[in-house]
Amino acid sequence: MEHFNEHQEIPLVIFPDGCVIRQCAIKALEHVGKPYFFAYVSASFENVKSAIEHGLGIGLLPRNSLNDALYVLSSEHGVPSTPTIQLVLHVAAQGELYSLFADYLRRSLSE
Repeated sequence: MEHFNEHQEIPLVIFPDGCVIRQCAIKALEHVGKPYFFAYVSASFENVKSAIEHGLGIGLLPRNSLNDALYVLSSEHGVPSTPTIQLVLHVAAQGELYSLFADYLRRSLSE
């Protein structure tokens, strides 16, 4: 496997502006002075994951979303550390549909 620092620019597969995951990736690269470019940007989690699986670049994903086509790059590969991100769900609306959807999201995100 190539070393992270062997790349002149890092191809990022990332979410749109305003996403905390995007901000963490950019901040980590800028902290170590590593140039990057946006190889692929999508608001769809599945699209971002698929783009990473198909080798368009690197990105930040939850550990529980990894499969055999993905692997974790660590400090051994020269990758800067990123903060742990905690997703929080707040359901402001009342009603059975909102509760069912919130329960679905809790189950999906905990797997």
